[in-house]
Amino acid sequence: MRSDHPIPHNLRWWLPYRFLTGLHFWYPIFFLYFMARLPLVEVLQLEAVYYAGVVLLEVPSGWFSDRVGRRPTLLISNAMHVAAALLFAVSGAGDFLILAAAQLCLATGFAFTSGTDAAFLHDSMRTLPSDAYEQLEARSGKIGFLASAGAAAIGGVCWMFDARLAYVLTACSSLAAFGLLLLMVEPPRASRASAPVKQLVRCFQDLRDAAVWRLVAWWSGMIVLWHIPWEYLQPALNDLSGGKFVGLLSGAHWTLAMLLAAWASGLGPWLRKRFGLSGTLLFSTLFVCVLNASLWLALESQTMAVVAVFLALGRSMPRAAANAPHRAALLSRIGEDRKATMLSIQSLLGRGLFALTLLLLAMWPDRQDQLAAATGLSLLFLLLAVRFLGRASHLTRVGAEREKNLPR
Repeated sequence: MRSDHPIPHNLRWWLPYRFLTGLHFWYPIFFLYFMARLPLVEVLQLEAVYYAGVVLLEVPSGWFSDRVGRRPTLLISNAMHVAAALLFAVSGAGDFLILAAAQLCLATGFAFTSGTDAAFLHDSMRTLPSDAYEQLEARSGKIGFLASAGAAAIGGVCWMFDARLAYVLTACSSLAAFGLLLLMVEPPRASRASAPVKQLVRCFQDLRDAAVWRLVAWWSGMIVLWHIPWEYLQPALNDLSGGKFVGLLSGAHWTLAMLLAAWASGLGPWLRKRFGLSGTLLFSTLFVCVLNASLWLALESQTMAVVAVFLALGRSMPRAAANAPHRAALLSRIGEDRKATMLSIQSLLGRGLFALTLLLLAMWPDRQDQLAAATGLSLLFLLLAVRFLGRASHLTRVGAEREKNLPR
């Protein structure tokens, strides 16, 4: 962010806070950790517990943030992350109930963060120049990805000694983030969320703005495309390594991917200024389409498998680059009493679409057929994105009619 944009007093702790909340040391080994304790069927049930918890809490947590406050919501999130990490650490072989409880705490933690962190930052910077939020959001994303990169490297090493250390370290970082948040203050707001039903009605009224629904629809669809590589990358790594050192390889791959994402996050505002908002979003869509196609082709030859794993290093770059421009454009068009609710609705739509996509892919038992179908869906979404986002001037004109211009 430019030096002539003074950061409000409570935001002096924001970047250190984002660093601490990015320290999830268990990211590259969690699936392996579950497999060491439970059979595959119960591991999948654990995943279902997590996703069910997030889906149920996503929108209520956004409403809670708009109604009660950003800071209390984030405090609950950090407390749940501490509880989840400790439960994971004390679990043993066959402890399905303890692991399920940990998954529910983890789902609560992520649901209460989703949207609230962006709303907290946006509300705190309401008196600053219009591009200040985009710049600081980009820096925040960069810090978060750098933290995730370092944590992944350490988590991979933990797998070689005692995997529980990854969860103990995560509990410590989440507890430190909780303490740092206590030093901040609730950003002032002129209005609070309405009753739940009325709040949803007002959010759906916001979606009548053509630019808003296009931005929400794009992000929701991209959640699906971004998650496909996560589902199929570990099998590709396992194929290349033959099962040897897969935990260490996964940690190293995650670290490099997060470092690239940190670099891409800082590029977001520059890309938006250079190619426009639509150009930035369309480039992100194209990159993910190429990545998903490469994972499909990787099953044909060892050479393509190497290419796919290499391309997968950039799997988080499209999201990182698009995050700050997308949020700046969307939040500038949403009332302060429903920012977190709208972001939660957006996230819920994406997760719901991804669940439907998984059900669709499950119709084909063969991984090659699944990836072929995923590639087809990616190309279809790319065509839709070109159709609805390809004319940046149209989006700007819609915003101008409502006196809320999208960034050019």
